[in-house]
Amino acid sequence: MPFSGEKAKSFLTSKTVWGVLIMGVAIFSDTLGMKIEGATDDIIGLIGAVFAIYGRVKASRPLAVF
Repeated sequence: MPFSGEKAKSFLTSKTVWGVLIMGVAIFSDTLGMKIEGATDDIIGLIGAVFAIYGRVKASRPLAVF
């Protein structure tokens, strides 16, 4: 187990969580009432995906929900 014995960190400090939230904004921008034009929506989604993957690869501790 790669995380055994290590103190968990808050989920709010997780790059993976923030990347997924950024992707969520791109995916649900119309539902959230934001008008994002053209390829900007795709670029935001791509940035979120890259950030989430980077966060997952660099993860060194498990997440604590609270």
